[in-house]
Amino acid sequence: MLLIKFHHCFDGGAFLASLDSSLIALILASCSCALVLALVPGENLFSRLIKRFRRRDGEAERRRFLLEHGRVVEGIVLDLIQDGVAIDTDRPINPGAQTTINYRYTISSVTYESFHELTQDQLKQIEQYMPGRLVSVRYDPRSPVNSLVE
Repeated sequence: MLLIKFHHCFDGGAFLASLDSSLIALILASCSCALVLALVPGENLFSRLIKRFRRRDGEAERRRFLLEHGRVVEGIVLDLIQDGVAIDTDRPINPGAQTTINYRYTISSVTYESFHELTQDQLKQIEQYMPGRLVSVRYDPRSPVNSLVE
C-alpha cells in the first residue's frame, strides 16, 4: 500500500527522471523496509513503538512532571464540586462521586483559576479541600496555567 501511494505521488515522470537512480533505489528500499516492519507479525520495533505511544497517559505524565519539577505556591479553594454540582459545607459528601475543586492562585501579580479532580488519597482528607481552605498548588514555571493541588 505504501508503494502504491509512493508511485501515485511521483507519477509525474519529469520529477522521477531528474532523480539519480541510486537515490530512487534508496527511497524504494526504505519504503520496503517500513512496509516489511509493519507487516511482520509478532513483537517488532514498529509494533513496540506504536504500543508505547498508545499507552501514554497524558494526565499521569503531567502530574509526574509537576510533582518533580513544579514550583509551589499557596492557593485557595473556591468551590467543591461533585458530579457537576457545587457542594455546600453542610451538605454530606458522597465518597464514590467524582469530586473536583475550583481553586485560585497568584503568581507574579497574575491570578489564575483552575479545576482539579481529587485523587483517592485526597478524598480521604476531604476536609482540607473545603471552600475557603488554603492549599498548596504546584505549577509549571514555564506555563503557570498548568497546575495541580497537592
